[in-house]
Amino acid sequence: MIRVENLRKVYSVGWPRRKAIEAVGSLNFAIERGEIFGLLGPNGAGKTTTVKMICGLIRSTSGRVILDGHPLSGHSRWPSRLVGAVLEGSRNVYWNLTALENLSYFGRLRGVREADLKRRAWMLLDEFGLKEKARDVVGTFSRGMQQKLAICCALVNDPPILLADEPTLGLDVASARAIRAKLRHLADEESRTILLTTHNMQLAAAVCDRVGIIDKGRLIREGTIADLLDVLETASYVVEYAGTLSEAAARELSRIPNLRHSAEDAGGEIHLPVDGAESPSRDLYGVIDIVRTGGLRLLLVHEAKPSLEDAFIRLTEEDADAMPR
Repeated sequence: MIRVENLRKVYSVGWPRRKAIEAVGSLNFAIERGEIFGLLGPNGAGKTTTVKMICGLIRSTSGRVILDGHPLSGHSRWPSRLVGAVLEGSRNVYWNLTALENLSYFGRLRGVREADLKRRAWMLLDEFGLKEKARDVVGTFSRGMQQKLAICCALVNDPPILLADEPTLGLDVASARAIRAKLRHLADEESRTILLTTHNMQLAAAVCDRVGIIDKGRLIREGTIADLLDVLETASYVVEYAGTLSEAAARELSRIPNLRHSAEDAGGEIHLPVDGAESPSRDLYGVIDIVRTGGLRLLLVHEAKPSLEDAFIRLTEEDADAMPR
């Protein structure tokens, strides 16, 4: 449904000496119908630039975008029939218009027949819980309500593809949860193809079928959440303590294989991976004994499972280390 091939965007900046800045470099990925693909990366990684190239708002320097089998060329207007875009922030809707007027405007802009527009607008407002606010000026809406309306406007012409750039940024917990549920519904029940760009790892883990990690304009890893978590151990025991570890205790800990220890002035943490240990429970009790006999105060013992955030940090750090200096 969406295919990106060697997509690249270079900006020329500065005066009087111009300098080439590569925002996106040779990006390749594909998203199937009914799939949510998360493009994850820190601020400035190239996520929003990628979205704008896919929906035709800016021209790529090289490479191509294929939407539903059709290559996108130049500033073609036809992608608006296939793609609905929700950009980050409050740039999606007009604050001085009502919710219904926004939907009418965007529907006409995208060629929705007048006979269908009114019915579809009311259906979307009802589906997103905004029916009672249909004739209220959008400037009076909360951030969460504005974001829901932005998604309604993106869907007003019933496009098969939705591009959502940071759709939950700045939302309260309840609004963010509602948006997550709606995105998953759009993919599962309506078979829409969704490209989600975010640096919110919890959002990506909750809704995405696959993710790609982008950093400095390059895709450094792609796969399911499980694929990305494979870069880490599956789980580890964590022992937290207060006090200063003696040299003798530190030597005892160093004899336990695969153990990681981080210490500060007032205490520290000991991580013991479950995978790869012959007897993780025995090693755990050994660590606890070392802590206690070393005169330290045992604060907490718990099992920690790796998260998408852990994998993201590990992969971006490894990528930074691999970059030429």
